[in-house]
Amino acid sequence: MQSLTDVEHAILRAIRTNGIVELRRGAGAAEVITTFMPDQKHVSPYEFMESTSALIARRLVFLEFSQPDSTYWSLRMADRGYRAIDDQDISPDDPRGYMQRLLSACPDDLADSLETQVIAAMHLIRANRNDAGHPTKILVDEFTAYTNIAIYWRLHQKLYSLKTFFVENKKD
Repeated sequence: MQSLTDVEHAILRAIRTNGIVELRRGAGAAEVITTFMPDQKHVSPYEFMESTSALIARRLVFLEFSQPDSTYWSLRMADRGYRAIDDQDISPDDPRGYMQRLLSACPDDLADSLETQVIAAMHLIRANRNDAGHPTKILVDEFTAYTNIAIYWRLHQKLYSLKTFFVENKKD
């Protein structure tokens, strides 16, 4: 998943502040840009529409289309959107801030090369999951299997330590 763009982030902040972004012939886009991106010189209507579509595809916002006239349609925040934009929670729906907040909350021994290790663990899982779902008939030799198991063991240990850390330090 890609990080939230500046326009996507501005749209989420606008909805959090106003409860809604009206789409009335581009007026809502202009309002979001001028209010939540004041130092931005120009955002094209297409960039705004692309950002809106990306947020809908990620299920962070939804199109409220209860009015028969599309002039009155608007964007509203989904629950996932509130979690993604809320600076207090760590949300994988906001990859931009997810690793930063994760690393700033981890003790030094957990934070050390954490991002690299998480990516490596996810790569091993994805590669093996893809082969299980779409077999390539490529046999994994004993050395490669041993290496993957040895690497994943350390990554899994780090991820489990991270989980334990957050459970023990959960803020109520």
